[in-house]
Amino acid sequence: MTPYKKYAVLGTLVDRAVCMPYSKPYVLCEGIRQTWWNNVPITADIINAADALHRILQEPTAERDWSTADFAVDPAGPWWSKTKNDFFQLSLDDQSWLLAKLVSTAARAAEAIEEKAVEEKWTWLWSQPSLAMPGDHYPQILRPDLVAGLDKDSCVLIDLKTTKDASNQFKNREGLKKPTDDFHEWSKRLKHSGFNPKRRWILSVSTGEEARDPHKWIGIRRRRF
Repeated sequence: MTPYKKYAVLGTLVDRAVCMPYSKPYVLCEGIRQTWWNNVPITADIINAADALHRILQEPTAERDWSTADFAVDPAGPWWSKTKNDFFQLSLDDQSWLLAKLVSTAARAAEAIEEKAVEEKWTWLWSQPSLAMPGDHYPQILRPDLVAGLDKDSCVLIDLKTTKDASNQFKNREGLKKPTDDFHEWSKRLKHSGFNPKRRWILSVSTGEEARDPHKWIGIRRRRF
């Protein structure tokens, strides 16, 4: 396994922690998830999810088939346990390195998202909605990490990335071509569903404790349809 694999697995697990609490859309007010039984800040939601993943991956039975980790780590559970399997294919040293960074990196992402929710006055938040269209053999599915509401139909698209240093990501304009294409497709499919994407953000979150910036928001320009 390449030495960069541990960074990829860390990024996937941080993404999972961020997205788990909002797999169903929730109403927000000032960065706080609103329900009839309690109100929870975005930061608390995501840190709680990261803590759960951190604990579950260390359970004695986590590596077995049909373990709690199968259901927690991958949205499709034991029918698609790629991330869990990737984690346990890492060396023990790399597993320890990843677990030491999981909660702190997720917390950086959480703080940035909550700040942006308050700043832009998000009214709802939904993670990884399935944007489907017909394919040759089966439906083509695209899933933006987060869709945040500005009102009932206007929304913000967010793609989460983890990197050693958030300041250095995408300095080369060539590195923005693929994300720009992704945002274009997400926006097009959301428009077909009646939504109106207003803003597009990449949230780059640092994994390094000594990185110059804990996170950086990178705006993506709109393309004409």
